[in-house]
Amino acid sequence: MGPFLALFSGDELSSVATKFPDILQQTASEMAGTSPPQEFLWAVFESVRNGSERGPSADPSPGCLGVGAPSSDDIFRLAEANACWAPEALLCMGEDVFLRNVELLGAVRGFGPPQLTALKEKAVQVWDAPSHWREHHILSLGRIALAFNERELGQLGLSAIDTVASLSQQTEWTPGQAKSILRGFLEDSGSRIQDLKSFHLVGLGATLCAMNATEISLIRVSEFRAVVARIGTLVCSTDVLAEFKKKAEAVFGNPAEWSSSVLQELGTIAAGLTKEELRMLDKDLMPYFQPSAIRCLPDEIFKELSAEQIAALGPENAAAVTPAQRRQLGVWQLQSLQRALDGDKPRAWQDAALSARPPRTPLARAPPGVSASGGLWLGCSLPVLMLQLLR
Repeated sequence: MGPFLALFSGDELSSVATKFPDILQQTASEMAGTSPPQEFLWAVFESVRNGSERGPSADPSPGCLGVGAPSSDDIFRLAEANACWAPEALLCMGEDVFLRNVELLGAVRGFGPPQLTALKEKAVQVWDAPSHWREHHILSLGRIALAFNERELGQLGLSAIDTVASLSQQTEWTPGQAKSILRGFLEDSGSRIQDLKSFHLVGLGATLCAMNATEISLIRVSEFRAVVARIGTLVCSTDVLAEFKKKAEAVFGNPAEWSSSVLQELGTIAAGLTKEELRMLDKDLMPYFQPSAIRCLPDEIFKELSAEQIAALGPENAAAVTPAQRRQLGVWQLQSLQRALDGDKPRAWQDAALSARPPRTPLARAPPGVSASGGLWLGCSLPVLMLQLLR
């Protein structure tokens, strides 16, 4: 039932909230860490708020008089629907409520900049200036840390790689913020780029995207080789990926000699290939690009792929092609992209494959004894029955 509720309209969700509030709130808790529709979140928020005892904030701070601040019970039951709190309500929550729930709040994906800023200000109220914070304070922040500017990030004690690793789990840092975290770790730990071990590189995570060409060149090849697959999960700028590609050449040799396993391991680093290097790749290697690497290829580089290379991408990689990349393609390339999306084999084999392919019917994928139409009715009947109960 839960997943279907996210498909209901606002009016339908209001009826569910009135008649089945427990089901709605249980569904919200099961969807924690996802991004449900706003209408669903607001229905959960109103359901919880209507079912709880309302009272003004206990915070005596100016501006908090009469503000309905969240309680610990509210925060626990709302899960991702905590994203519906107004910034002033978050800023006015009691210190004890904040301390008990900071990790839950830091995990809410739907908070925008104003709400994250309010939570950061609350953290400063409770824990004092960032320069006084201990490691456990930073570890508990989650997405709240995204509200810190470059100067504030520079005040944090970042000598421990575990602390930096908790920050690098966030992928929404600006280049300036990421640079502040990287610089803070190097300064506080007394480390140099050339001293970094493989576990340091893993812990630095997304902040590696803030390195410049000189810094990347200083990474030891042996340490880079040990974690190249992890670095290949990062979505960095084109310039940074190009520098990581150069580092990969020191490990795997000339790109023209790379194998399918190398392309798979490199992940997004393969998006640092030049157009000349990309043209040299055998079309049989194209399915071994990671979809994330396809998305990261600059539009002007992607358009240099031949029609044969594009046709060989495979459905998953073809689906990763961005609208901007698609707009750069010519007619023959677009036709090849469609063949890749359809899962067709290269043209040399296409006619034989089509003649040998059995006709597809909806029943072909149905389990023995179960019709496809019966399975569809079962899936669609649940929301229909739910709506009938609401009437």
